[in-house]
Amino acid sequence: MSDGLRLDVEKYCHEHGREISGVKVNNGYTLYLLKECVFDPNHKGKDAAIGQADNGALFYQCFHDSCKGKKWRDAKERISGKDDLSPFMKSDLSNCPTIYSTGKKDSSENQDQDKISYLDPGEYMRTGQEIQDLQCAVTWVWDKQIPEQSITLLSAKGGTGKTWLSLGILDAVSRGVPYLGLKTKQMPIYYIDFENPLPVLRDRVKEIGITGAWFWHNGDTPPPPKIDSSGFSIYKRFPPGLIFFDTLRASQSQDENDSRHMAMVMGRLKELRGIGFTVVILHHTPKSNDRTYKGSTAIFDLSDHVLGLYRVKKGTTNEIVEDNDDEDEEKTFRIGTKEKTRYEPFHMFIRFSPGRGFEPAPDPDTEIMEAMWDVLLGKGKLTQLAAFEEIRDTLSIKSKQKVVRLLGKGEGHFWDVFKDGKKKLYEARATVQVSTPIYRETIGQMNETKSDVSEQNQVVNSEKTVDEPVLSNCPSTLQTDKTVQEIPDKSIESLSEADSEIF
Repeated sequence: MSDGLRLDVEKYCHEHGREISGVKVNNGYTLYLLKECVFDPNHKGKDAAIGQADNGALFYQCFHDSCKGKKWRDAKERISGKDDLSPFMKSDLSNCPTIYSTGKKDSSENQDQDKISYLDPGEYMRTGQEIQDLQCAVTWVWDKQIPEQSITLLSAKGGTGKTWLSLGILDAVSRGVPYLGLKTKQMPIYYIDFENPLPVLRDRVKEIGITGAWFWHNGDTPPPPKIDSSGFSIYKRFPPGLIFFDTLRASQSQDENDSRHMAMVMGRLKELRGIGFTVVILHHTPKSNDRTYKGSTAIFDLSDHVLGLYRVKKGTTNEIVEDNDDEDEEKTFRIGTKEKTRYEPFHMFIRFSPGRGFEPAPDPDTEIMEAMWDVLLGKGKLTQLAAFEEIRDTLSIKSKQKVVRLLGKGEGHFWDVFKDGKKKLYEARATVQVSTPIYRETIGQMNETKSDVSEQNQVVNSEKTVDEPVLSNCPSTLQTDKTVQEIPDKSIESLSEADSEIF
């Protein structure tokens, strides 16, 4: 027997909450009998098993017709998503073919020296054409803000209102109604609360009137399992839906500044994403900067979509309100993408109303752009410098950078732009229509204010994104013609290496 690695099936199943009811050793393979089938919990007893050949190759079997053709990779996808299996590997794998074959001959005495054994890539991979042919597209749980089947990081300073915002989203999604003017997609809702005192949670849920969602509070018996605990697998047994963890720090026991620890925690959340969940993690920002997040960069790197909630000063979109700067009774907040998204950059402005929670707010720049328009109205075509001087002298705005930014933002809405060689000329429009609070992030252009989505809640306006778009409702397992064809019945005894699959 040569040195190697094989999957410790019993350890793997125990870690992921799959109970083994018995082990049956046969000539050439071992069956790990499951208490219930991975694909249908009604298939119980000795009907389903994970099999492991003596060479380490794995297969899945269930005697029911509805599970006919299910393979090990399908079972693994259901049990642990795309997680790395290395933590469950053990030594002593005999004569196991390697996935990473270089085409060199096997020097084993049993190997035919005139033959080279290759794996069929089609058993594990898709071609580029098959990827193009997939019938899937980006969908949104909360339009433009929370992509479906993603991990979204929502960071905000403590006390800013991220729990209020989350409960508002939760209530709207549970009923399938718009929230803050943006569409939602109805689905099961789970709120895992490690942060709030139970009376506070109760008061907020009652004030909003939430009825159609599930809550699991840290004070319940039993309490919700933490993300890094052995009980985490229970979450994977619920019907996939939108799941909130409030907060990242409280919902796990690792060091949030350690990249290895956070990679493990985020890996657990990827397991949920892999089986169809949409995950939202509430997270704190450091006191020194509301626009960033606490902890290791692994949190940021392994999130798909990063949202920020922070207050902005009236008349600006960039200046954050300091802790001691609370003179503005009508508090305006910015909610939307920050440094990273694999989807579409987007933000909007909202304000908090006691007793009602968050509601849409005007863009803080709108008021000042209207004043700039009034200054420029009737003055004809002005160069950028001349426009700045007019605005500076009338409105006492001394920052040229700010004026140039607002001139760019108001192009095509408050004023038209003309080219004179390399110069830009600005001319105020005779009439303007005040924009709504919702707009896309663009460079030098105000867009249409309505939310541009199809009836299926899919994006139809494709603009430049921070990263390449992710297909959020793609099939999670390989479903080429090869894998969905009928597979002839074969007995376990006649199972060959070609019929089995490698971990």
